[in-house]
Amino acid sequence: MGDVHYPNDEAILSHLCEVIAKKHHPETPPTRGQVARMLSVAFAASLESEEGRPVTFSIFFTRGNYPINYKFRERVALSPSALVRMSAALDRSRSHIAVAPRGDDLEIAGLWHTGSMELGLFVIGVVSPGVLLVKYGASLILTYRRGQFVPYDGTPNPENEAEALVRQPSPGYTDGTRNEHAVICRLRVIEEMMRIGHGGTLLIVPTTSHWRSQIASEGFAPAAPQTRLREAEEKAHLMWVRRRRAHDALSADDASVGRLGQQARMEHAARLLGGHEMHQELTAELDALARFTATDGMVLIHPDLTLLGFGVFFELGEPSCAIQSHDPYERSPKEIAQLSRLGGARHQSAAVAAARLPGALAVVVSTDGSLTAMRRAAETDSLVVHRHLEMRMPRWTVFR
Repeated sequence: MGDVHYPNDEAILSHLCEVIAKKHHPETPPTRGQVARMLSVAFAASLESEEGRPVTFSIFFTRGNYPINYKFRERVALSPSALVRMSAALDRSRSHIAVAPRGDDLEIAGLWHTGSMELGLFVIGVVSPGVLLVKYGASLILTYRRGQFVPYDGTPNPENEAEALVRQPSPGYTDGTRNEHAVICRLRVIEEMMRIGHGGTLLIVPTTSHWRSQIASEGFAPAAPQTRLREAEEKAHLMWVRRRRAHDALSADDASVGRLGQQARMEHAARLLGGHEMHQELTAELDALARFTATDGMVLIHPDLTLLGFGVFFELGEPSCAIQSHDPYERSPKEIAQLSRLGGARHQSAAVAAARLPGALAVVVSTDGSLTAMRRAAETDSLVVHRHLEMRMPRWTVFR
């Protein structure tokens, strides 16, 4: 992986075709030549811009029998210019461009708006200029970044999973579903940070952390820790529990529930479900928190989503602990001797904060869309840095 590769190099095509051959899917997969063509066109389009904005989109392969819900009356030739034009109207996480064969060529047949459903076909996503993500059967099988690639076999890799890292530190709720809901909320904030595209830093600090003793400037400090987001999460979680109960009521087959007719079951479920405005309120609060990260400095929260402030700066200086960097595009973890090797001021400041506050988790989103997580588990540990987690972010947190 140290050599420079183009997206349709032999090594990349061989890996993709090998993984595709091992997976069983009812839809016939693309041929080797069709995979190469899709990669080449997607890569060329990714290097363009649309009215000054980077181009992002997602294309998938179908032989024409997939239920495209926006089918074109006349197909469009597959070309970088066509993809660039369409990208301005599409959200890569929600809509996909359907590519279908006609003879020896490929054409754009229409669009598939998936909503909250993962697309299980052969998919190439353009994340940012020169950065591609390839999935098959809803599993990640390759990431490509400006001359380097990482092959995956379609199974999760916990060490590089963004979701696994965001799980720590945990709020410590005794109810496991409450912890799960808090994790989803944090993922939603990170996802929105990436969608905004400005770049920023979120620092999740344990409730026992003495973070104020380490800061140079508290920025825009609230008069008291803000609990609006935490309270919105509590309400939304309650609604989620009600949904589970409604599901159980509708699907149970015991004698007491079984005597209920279908209409009675639906009325019972409606009473249990209650206000959808709870979820809308939580979504609005999470998005507002993400936008706070667009200011200079960091946004600080507790794991339970209590907001401590934004625009916070920490005293700079080399961390007293070792720094270990995990990059999927490198052959092995690297020891970082100097803070400047981590990146610019945003990454350096986040590293200092995470090193000085054991147990805290710093999440940095760059303007190019790359995602980095930094954490020092304890005083005796190194600062562990995970790069390029944008490729390992779970999808659809925006809909949960």
